[in-house]
Amino acid sequence: MSPLRELLASLPEGLVVQVLSPSAVLITEADAEEALTKREAAVLRLVAQGLTNGQIARRLEISPRTVEKHVENARGKLGAANRTEAALLAYGMTA
Repeated sequence: MSPLRELLASLPEGLVVQVLSPSAVLITEADAEEALTKREAAVLRLVAQGLTNGQIARRLEISPRTVEKHVENARGKLGAANRTEAALLAYGMTA
């Protein structure tokens, strides 16, 4: 069994495992409201790449205000103080 499968098998029941990218996994309580949406994850991925809200909006073809709302929602779900911390928490990067 792979180390990842062993880790996942050892987690207590009631957790949601969400694969954000090949190198990032988010584990949350089973409460569906706590899992990042695909759009929130996509926005945080672009935040992690250093893009501004305007750049993210253009890339995803949404408004800058919608980007702000996705970042705000993701921050709340992750318990992050700011957008940078949210990206770090979601993608497991180090400063």
